[in-house]
Amino acid sequence: TLTDRKNTMLCGSSLGGLISYYAAFKADSVFGRIGAVSPSFWYCKNDLTTYTTNVVCRYPNDTKIYFICGDSESQSTVTDMQEFYNYTLAKGIPKESMQYEVVKGGNHSEASWSKQIGRVYDFLFE
Repeated sequence: TLTDRKNTMLCGSSLGGLISYYAAFKADSVFGRIGAVSPSFWYCKNDLTTYTTNVVCRYPNDTKIYFICGDSESQSTVTDMQEFYNYTLAKGIPKESMQYEVVKGGNHSEASWSKQIGRVYDFLFE
């Protein structure tokens, strides 16, 4: 198993998506590939906003992140995800190293995520 950060991914859905995003900065020496699937940013939005705004991104040119959610999730999911995507751009991670996708008809469920996860992995490890 390759153990460098370029070959180490953290990917989760819902609260796992939130934790994966947080780890992109908190454990950036370990994880270089992040999948934030339907991230529940609402759970700690104010604290995460403060953290993301103040944290230093140590590997902006060697980090890849895939943001994905469905348009049939909660009212704030798409808006919150766009907000954190923008925060991430401001941290210096290039747009080419990130993917932002809102799936038409996608909802907050394992059935929906199972249809999306392949392209998340493909992008993160291409």
